[in-house]
Amino acid sequence: MNRKRAVFIHFIIATGMALVLTACGGGGGGSSSGGSGALSLSVTDAPVSDADISAVWVRFTSVIVKPASGSSQTVEVPVKDNLGHDYIDIDLKSLSGGKAATLLGQYQLPAGHYSWMRLVIDPAHTYVVETGGGESLLDCSSCDESHLKLNRSFTIEQGGVIAFTVDFDLRKSITLTKPQSVPPRPDYAYKLRPTLRIVETALAGNFSGEVAETLITDSGIDTGVLTDGDPTGCSVYAFNGFDVVPDDIYFPVNGSTSGHNNPVAVADVIKVDMGDGTYGYLYTAAFLVAGNYTAALTCDAANDNPETDEANTDDGNPDSDVIFLGQQNVTVVSGATTENVDFPTVP
Repeated sequence: MNRKRAVFIHFIIATGMALVLTACGGGGGGSSSGGSGALSLSVTDAPVSDADISAVWVRFTSVIVKPASGSSQTVEVPVKDNLGHDYIDIDLKSLSGGKAATLLGQYQLPAGHYSWMRLVIDPAHTYVVETGGGESLLDCSSCDESHLKLNRSFTIEQGGVIAFTVDFDLRKSITLTKPQSVPPRPDYAYKLRPTLRIVETALAGNFSGEVAETLITDSGIDTGVLTDGDPTGCSVYAFNGFDVVPDDIYFPVNGSTSGHNNPVAVADVIKVDMGDGTYGYLYTAAFLVAGNYTAALTCDAANDNPETDEANTDDGNPDSDVIFLGQQNVTVVSGATTENVDFPTVP
């Protein structure tokens, strides 16, 4: 692996780890004595593929945790930004490729077992910024009552710290609805159906690789108009297990996803200046639970509508096809990056 590619990968991972370490250094909301430990949360994102979206701002106001003991008792943990506001505004679209933002620092809670947690957001300050400059509130009908559900149990050890990273996965969560004529939405409304994935940060791993430019250009993408750091429109989908038949993202509004191989995570392929007069096309799939995965490349990511089953077949309409150009098995190891998961595979 050449030096520039190594710098790219190590920068991405170091950025994410630095933010995680920042979370561990934050102030707590209780005593470290008397049988307590600490909870930290960071947020990351699988990038949304809609070229009309430049930012997705979400205002987080608190985190609710449910102790396993007690029938209805919950604990609401406040969040604060660096200016002391009782909320944190985060642009989720900026957090792809292994980057993360701190949501909750090292907050002290009673040691013990917890059944679940919820992220509380303010829908009135959660919105999409379009590339043309317009803004549109996100419609999230479930956000007020049930909040953003994370049905993951965990244990806080006495004197210990447990840190999680939450993948918001905008590619699965945001869909464009029909034009609206009622203010305050200017032209279009976006619907937010949160699809969250949570992983214990210390146990997470990554895989990364390079895509041959010919695969990208043969898909009809003009790489010459892209500059350093631009997404190419191609993505690598990560599926649980070896030898999985890759499929598009499909979360129907009403119906079951049974029998559909939805990816666990999606990583954009980015054009990167290699420093020797050439460019590489690199990606990093980050914050994955250690285990076996199938990595599959597609250059039809922009066609992948989560409410539609594109069926991974050529139906004669190139605007709706999601065709995979290759796949390979990869094993993810905790705390490490499996490198050289390339397309095509380098011998």
